[in-house]
Amino acid sequence: MFIQANYIQMNSIQKFRAAGNNKDRIIYTLYSLGALFFFGIAIFTGLRLLTHASLNTDTAALVFIVTGLYILLQGIVAYGLFYCQKWIRTIFIVHILCSLITFAVVMPFFQLNSFILNSLISSLLYWVLLLFTFTTSRYCTGTYLHLVFVPLYGFLLSLFIGLRLYTLLV
Repeated sequence: MFIQANYIQMNSIQKFRAAGNNKDRIIYTLYSLGALFFFGIAIFTGLRLLTHASLNTDTAALVFIVTGLYILLQGIVAYGLFYCQKWIRTIFIVHILCSLITFAVVMPFFQLNSFILNSLISSLLYWVLLLFTFTTSRYCTGTYLHLVFVPLYGFLLSLFIGLRLYTLLV
């Protein structure tokens, strides 16, 4: 069976090995390290939740749901970075917009002013990654608006923010 090379999806490690110069290798290394970082965050969060012994039975289900959503969100970002996809830039934009709406509109409305700075600081990583993906977009493959991952990420992020605000208010 004959397979064209255009349809084989290469990950950042394979692209690193096939790169012709050191500049390309550095960029693919940064994509691999970003994927490893987000995958590590997801694994660490899951293990931390599983080893946490002092969960109440009243809040345990909600904590498991919020943590599961967080792990899914980090997994989507790790997948996009590992396979150097163009839609990862759209995901960073969606995340930044949701963060801006959260700390500019939602948190002051519910008088959660002490958490506004945390939301702003957590979005700074996504600003840096958005800048990185804008400058290295020629190394990525795919489309900017993936029909599965971008809407899924937006839905999961909005659900995560809603449940997180619920846990802060209760």
